[in-house]
Amino acid sequence: MSVFLQRPGNVDPTGAARNTVPAALMPARARFCNLIVQRILAFEAFRVNSATDADPRPASAAIAALAHKIAGVGETLGFSRVGQLAATLEQCTRDGLSRHIPPRELSRDVDPLLDALLDELERLPES
Repeated sequence: MSVFLQRPGNVDPTGAARNTVPAALMPARARFCNLIVQRILAFEAFRVNSATDADPRPASAAIAALAHKIAGVGETLGFSRVGQLAATLEQCTRDGLSRHIPPRELSRDVDPLLDALLDELERLPES
């Protein structure tokens, strides 16, 4: 008997065919989905803070940190597009911060990636 939960033809909300997800990870997958709204709101708050704070670096670093968490588990839990977008967002944000790119310029690079990630998160099912 396989330890993998196999659902042939099952498609996740991101439009990609969902590969097998270990049955043991299904509770983690449900928790991930239950945190979607909280994470979207956090990203939006960090975005506002990065645009309005005197020093936008802490808010930008918070965006990168949250994206890192999502990138780390998204693909493992069967949300490969979310994981890929989060990894790209994290890398872009960290690169911009390390190169001391001015906030407006960094925002021009980060905002489209953040919007794409938020769109994908909004498509995920809530458990």
